[in-house]
Amino acid sequence: MNLVNTNELRAAMVRKGKTTTDLAKMLNITRDMVCKKIRGESGFTANQIVLVAHCLDLSLEMVNVIFFAGLLPTCLE
Repeated sequence: MNLVNTNELRAAMVRKGKTTTDLAKMLNITRDMVCKKIRGESGFTANQIVLVAHCLDLSLEMVNVIFFAGLLPTCLE
């Protein structure tokens, strides 16, 4: 099951002025592969999530929303 929130990911890319081509170069994959990942047809690896989060200056909260459908715990007791 792929949990990528496509709308939030695209919005984050727009805010940072990044294109799918930019992400493809950063991830060292093709633009088509990035598009499949954004559409949820293919998953991001853990390393790719970290790279995308860094590139787009995402907070931990936004990483949770975009890549994990908000399912990660927000604090540990």
